[in-house]
Amino acid sequence: MSNPMITVISALYGTPRKVIDVTAKIQDIFDQQYEKNTSNLAYTVDIGYGTFDIPDPDPGTPKGCTIIYNLPLVGSDCVFMRGGQDNETLTLTAGPARTIQVKQAIYATDDMGLDVTEKLNAYLRDPGNSTTLVIGSQAFENALTDGQDFEPGHMKYFSVSYAASSNQNTQHLCGYVDQTVNIS
Repeated sequence: MSNPMITVISALYGTPRKVIDVTAKIQDIFDQQYEKNTSNLAYTVDIGYGTFDIPDPDPGTPKGCTIIYNLPLVGSDCVFMRGGQDNETLTLTAGPARTIQVKQAIYATDDMGLDVTEKLNAYLRDPGNSTTLVIGSQAFENALTDGQDFEPGHMKYFSVSYAASSNQNTQHLCGYVDQTVNIS
């Protein structure tokens, strides 16, 4: 029985020198979890070559795994990505998409700013991502700036306008690095 909750589009494991496609294996792991509990919304995979039943692709070198997947409950046009390293457990949540609609999100310094509206909307659509963000944290920058500090050494500010559903008024949040915002 295939898993109607998660479709693994691509899964790669290894190092920059040696990568192995583990798409079928990870889909099989999620399918087995679904068969054990068809109402399950959280699917996990322990990262490591032993889990994937393959030889170590690059002995002595730390390895990572990236999974690109679709959640049919969220919509067929929504593609998500999760990644981790050996000995970590990745959890993918297959629940329905959130109804939060970000109208504008800006991450800026005094000199320049980035419009991160589309990236924040994509991040929040994934039910496995938290709605609580620490401004400037690595997780924040991974989600909104592709992991890059766009202006090192400068204080950064974050501002977001959003509605939690189509019939609610617009909410506004703002803050600066190391402050926490909850977009809910």
